[in-house]
Amino acid sequence: MGDFDLSAQVASLKFPLHIFYGENDPFGRAWADKTRAAFSSATIDFQMIPIVGTLAG
Repeated sequence: MGDFDLSAQVASLKFPLHIFYGENDPFGRAWADKTRAAFSSATIDFQMIPIVGTLAG
């Protein structure tokens, strides 16, 4: 999405948020952590789902 960044806008949102990502997700844990950090005022439930995502091979 290029330089499209909503971090400043979502930082002030205060609501429960669930972030789920697959263990083998091609975006990886780094993307999930960055998303979590962007919602700095929200109450977050953060969970990795084992054996989910794209496997190479």
